Amino acid sequence: MGCESLPLSAKLPRLARELAAYLPGYSLQAEPARPVGNWANCADVAHVEEVIATIGTRGGDAYVAMRAWNVLTWQSVLIAVLCAEAEGQAARVDRARYLGQAPFGCCLNFLPDQVADVRSVAATYLIRSIEATFDILSECLRIRPELARRQIADRVLGVLHRRARLGFASVAKTKSAAKAWLAALSLDGLSTLDPTPLEDGSEGLWLCRRSCCLEYRATPDFLCATCPRRDRTDRVALSQEEWRTHVRP
Repeated sequence: MGCESLPLSAKLPRLARELAAYLPGYSLQAEPARPVGNWANCADVAHVEEVIATIGTRGGDAYVAMRAWNVLTWQSVLIAVLCAEAEGQAARVDRARYLGQAPFGCCLNFLPDQVADVRSVAATYLIRSIEATFDILSECLRIRPELARRQIADRVLGVLHRRARLGFASVAKTKSAAKAWLAALSLDGLSTLDPTPLEDGSEGLWLCRRSCCLEYRATPDFLCATCPRRDRTDRVALSQEEWRTHVRP
């Protein structure tokens, strides 16, 4: 079904609300409106090459490949997961275009599909998107398929984790959604959302990643809060602090 001229924020209000909370300023657009800026789809060779050139050579080849992979895939994961969870619809992220620089944005060429098994269908579209990106990126850089898959698993669960912290989903529903998404994407066991007790006696979650994004190779003094190179106790404590300090709407 093609998009009409009515703004997507009106057609997909829950998705628009969550995007605004997740990443303020994120643009959600539809065809046939002509988006302003350098928009590209997942199979845009020139865009992939531009991303690689922007990263440069600092950090070494492995870091450049992993950084490019994450830059090129995070938006399709974000839209696929949020649209399915917030709207109960499967977004055609494989046919979408993305703005790869701040304020970032997604231009959907088709309205999301209303289907019964929404996560399964949404995962199918997401797989098409990331596979197309991987094929192009791997022609330019050497990237390990298993590490790329682990990063996608981390990204998917990271989005679900953020939804829970923002108050858009309960811990129980988030754990169930995490299991369903990993199964639909054939990523079982590559990342987990584990429970952690909070100061008020409730239960939170922390993202137990299995792989490193290699950011430390470009910035030696930096480690992500969820980096598996950190001690497990440290990662849990940092996650608990995120839950404690976050103000839910």
